[in-house]
Amino acid sequence: MAILIKRKLNGKTLSLEAGRLAKQANGAVLVRFEDTAVLCAATMDEPRPGIDFFPLTVDYREKISAAGKIPGGFFKREGRPTTKEILTCRMIDRPTRPLFPDGFRNEVQIQCLVLSADDENESDVLAMLGASAALAISDIPWGGPTASVRVGLVNRKLIPFPTFKEIERSELNLIVSGTESAITMVEAGARELPESTLVEALDEAHRVIRILVGMIQELVHKVGREKLAYEPPPAAEGLDRVRAYLERRLPMALTIGAKQARSRALRDLEDECLAHFVEDEEERAQRAAEFGVMFEAVLRDAVRGMLREGARVDGRGLAEIRPITADVGLMPRTHGSALFTRGETQAIATCTLGTTADKQIVDGLQEEVKKHFLLHYNFPPFCVGECRPIRGPGRREIGHGALAERALEALLPSQEAFPYTIRIVADILESNGSSSMATVCAGSLALMDAGVQIERPVAGIAMGLIREAEKYFILSDILGDEDHHGDMDFKVAGTDRGITALQMDIKISGIPREVLADALEQAREGRLHILREMKKVLARPRANLSPYAPRFVILKINPDKIGLLIGPGGKTVRKLQEETGAKIEIVDEAGHVAIYATSSTSLEAARQQVDALTAEAEVGKRYTGKVISIKDFGAFIEIIPGQDGLLHISDMGNGYVNRVSDLYRPGDLVEVVVADINDFGKIRLVLAEPSRKDPEPPADTRADRGRRGRPSREPAKVEVEAAPEVVNWEEEDEEEEEEEEEQEEEAHVFDEVELDENDEDEDEEDEDEEDEDEEDEDFVEEDEEEEEEEEEDEDEEILEVAPREEVRREPEPSRRSSRRRRGGRRGRPQEPDRSQQAPEPPRGGRDLPPRSGAEDRQKPRAGGPDRPGPRGAQDRQGSRGSGARDRQQGPQSVQDRQGPRDGAPDRQQGPRGGAQDRQRPRGGAPDRPGPAGRSDRPGWEPRQRPGSGQGRDSAGGPPRGQDRGPRHGPGNGEGSSRRRGPRRRGGSGRRPD
Repeated sequence: MAILIKRKLNGKTLSLEAGRLAKQANGAVLVRFEDTAVLCAATMDEPRPGIDFFPLTVDYREKISAAGKIPGGFFKREGRPTTKEILTCRMIDRPTRPLFPDGFRNEVQIQCLVLSADDENESDVLAMLGASAALAISDIPWGGPTASVRVGLVNRKLIPFPTFKEIERSELNLIVSGTESAITMVEAGARELPESTLVEALDEAHRVIRILVGMIQELVHKVGREKLAYEPPPAAEGLDRVRAYLERRLPMALTIGAKQARSRALRDLEDECLAHFVEDEEERAQRAAEFGVMFEAVLRDAVRGMLREGARVDGRGLAEIRPITADVGLMPRTHGSALFTRGETQAIATCTLGTTADKQIVDGLQEEVKKHFLLHYNFPPFCVGECRPIRGPGRREIGHGALAERALEALLPSQEAFPYTIRIVADILESNGSSSMATVCAGSLALMDAGVQIERPVAGIAMGLIREAEKYFILSDILGDEDHHGDMDFKVAGTDRGITALQMDIKISGIPREVLADALEQAREGRLHILREMKKVLARPRANLSPYAPRFVILKINPDKIGLLIGPGGKTVRKLQEETGAKIEIVDEAGHVAIYATSSTSLEAARQQVDALTAEAEVGKRYTGKVISIKDFGAFIEIIPGQDGLLHISDMGNGYVNRVSDLYRPGDLVEVVVADINDFGKIRLVLAEPSRKDPEPPADTRADRGRRGRPSREPAKVEVEAAPEVVNWEEEDEEEEEEEEEQEEEAHVFDEVELDENDEDEDEEDEDEEDEDEEDEDFVEEDEEEEEEEEEDEDEEILEVAPREEVRREPEPSRRSSRRRRGGRRGRPQEPDRSQQAPEPPRGGRDLPPRSGAEDRQKPRAGGPDRPGPRGAQDRQGSRGSGARDRQQGPQSVQDRQGPRDGAPDRQQGPRGGAQDRQRPRGGAPDRPGPAGRSDRPGWEPRQRPGSGQGRDSAGGPPRGQDRGPRHGPGNGEGSSRRRGPRRRGGSGRRPD
């Protein structure tokens, strides 16, 4: 049958449930506070034979599944107890153990399992409460119940059971256990709080404890289980005789000041007592344990008797502190070191400064935490003159280290001001009482020796208590024997302004509030005395760090550039660390970067590289950038690693820039200025100082050459349109040339531009020289006469036709010539020598064989089939070379080039063929009417050449422009006027008429 007890505490529900879970245990209670639940079970077993101590075992385990998480690591299950679990076990044990009956030897085990954990409420105090409730409702003999509570101080207000967030903001983290009438255990961390505030917090904690004890008592009453009867063992026979024998001998041994000498004297006295009462050696070995118990009882009474009389074991007064010595800087290669000695207790501490990567990752029920301050306490066996194996730190060592860590942590500088991971290692070299407080003193000195800018030094002192009836004797700076035989071990650490850590364990049922207040005040006086002695050695932190400690600098970068600094898989940051020898770490997601190095040179080198890598471009700032890519419209220049801008072609100089590649190549260094950064982060650059002379527009080498050696007509009008045409077709890459050549081979169409270029290379000696010379002379004369008349009347069509004449260039090596040098036309069959073929009748215009038809040249050019140009796509189809003009009809007549002119005779019947050959639309506009013939002009008469008819039709050949049929390949282009195939060098290339 389940029994449930509920209460409201601090606005939250606390419940104790028994009778439903773990019913085979002697006692089991489920404690729940909001959504955090802990199951606590207590069991008891028979005593083991020959045991002379009370075997109490406490285990507290946090099941990661309680928080809805899966454990990390390879095994994916909980491993050895964590530091927090061990500390919680100690806090459960300390108030529980003193309440078991004297002489009780049965084995008792308490287990606490966290089954549910929310993100607000801590589970350790609930386990302490559940352990007490489980023992209380069980049949195990126990003098409880006790209860436990955590108290925080937020905005000067005491809060019981604070949440995790409230604990982070609290000036006090106090855990108190007690009975209904007294306090039995205290564990606290504080931020230099005065003793009066601690007393108020203890009062508030005890108030809540009484409420919780009432809940447990109600649960015990409802469960109604009886306790097992236990009778303490009777006093050993002969105890009075042993006391009488040692009465006069013990004080002499106890007054020996040195611990080792005193311990040897006490061992010798014990052996002497045993030999005095037991003469037989065999019986003496059997009764050695019995006499050991009696000797311990007499020794305890003797020590407490001396203290009641105001005398201590080493002869000091109750409030007197042992002699103190200290030294710093002992170890030459450590970042900080200190040796602290108080009486026969000695601790050496070393301080090591590491980077943020050295933080300890703490994984548990809550979110992962990274600790930047660590204190590890070691208690080797030689410090007490013993021999025992070392099995790693035990619970006592972990507890003492946590107490010293808590005492020093409150005085450390913030991570922003001092972004180091700090580790203190304290080794106890001698121990005779209060080694944990000696660790606090040595650790404080080591921090200051390392240059850690702590606000003030911290000291600690251990207080003792002897209670006799209604009298209390408080001892300062207790010895080991006084701790062992006394009733309280009360440790207090802090500065001259207040308390930073507190820990109290007692061996009696409880201590009244007034006694705790007196103990705190006496501890303050002793703490101030120790601080004065420490300041004689080192009053404040050193101004400089150890030369072996890493230096650091904190940089603030754009958070968006954290990934750029780290690089893919950490490649970039690792490279920076290898090059500079520094350690570079990301402190937080806000963009804080810490750089650590042991030398200033390495630190500065790393800082400069991080600055350069994560810098932001600024408008108006000058940079030396590297060209990373070239485009038609400009150059992209990297001004900052990973950040580039565009230097537009229009910003590369004051003059004309033909091509970007004429000025820059990838890898060039350029002085630029950031002109603008748009909303999308795009950067526009301008030249800071032109590194070279601004280029002039490219000179047209064909301007003074004209058509077939004639003077150029209008170079100024041609320049705008002709120049881009030359540049575009001149820069065709080799892959496009080879692809088009293969297409031409399949269609048996030869590149007209190549033929033109070859004709120009061979000085065009293959023409009909007599006819052409005469015709050219006539044309030149007429052109010169019409030059001035045409300038004002020229229409848009003239502008379109004129570039066709002006784009011609000086002869360049043709692709066919290149192929000849490389050895042929890629396997294309050679054409037969036309000199061996039968003559053909002459044609009008030029005596050349007909070209392939226009349909064979309707191939798409680079850039798209519909790409417009200065002369239209129709005029350019099938041609690719630079300066190509319309060659579908051969050389154009003046009428085709310029259209009608006033006063110019019509050349419809010139030697270049009839007008019908030239009445085709030009400039890429098939429906555009051509220019009017010269026959329309007044006063014009056709001029006849001797021996030739109009249009040369009378000579037996077909009129110019008439289809005569192909020589090679399908189709004959409209208006074709040139023969195909190779010409013979040295000949005129004429065929007999």
